[in-house]
Amino acid sequence: MPNFLYDSLNAPPGHRSSGSTFHKAIARSQAGFAGTALADDTRPVRTHGGSRMSQHLFRTTHQHRPVLITMGWDRPLQYVFLTVKRLDPAEDGRESDYLYTNLDDETTEPSSLEYYCAQLTRLGLEIPPSMRHAVADDEAQNVGNKQVEYHADGSCRVLYGKTD
Repeated sequence: MPNFLYDSLNAPPGHRSSGSTFHKAIARSQAGFAGTALADDTRPVRTHGGSRMSQHLFRTTHQHRPVLITMGWDRPLQYVFLTVKRLDPAEDGRESDYLYTNLDDETTEPSSLEYYCAQLTRLGLEIPPSMRHAVADDEAQNVGNKQVEYHADGSCRVLYGKTD
């Protein structure tokens, strides 16, 4: 059986295009999707090797359209990730389901939490400070196996896993 994770990470530069099957699978995994909307599917997504990542979710709007921000710590790959998924993508297929995904960044180097918060600011989006702190804690403690949904007031609801 091919090891898509290994093959994609060790591919020559430029090989990891945003349209690749690997990219789409990881983006869905990072955003908590298994081909369905997250709203009703709160099961964590297993990553290669049986380890999982933390996922911190925040629903908001971008230009009057609903989006889901997913940020977390990818324990198997040891980096912070960020996706901003449109919850109402255009039906004509002319735009990506994702407003932003770290997988489309020019660099193949993992970036910091501060970098991704700057990307959100560039898009005119904010996350609750409690979400930012939780992602930082997950990175510091190498936490996975967790999915938490945040509200605008900073309160949260644990969908899966434990929080301290």
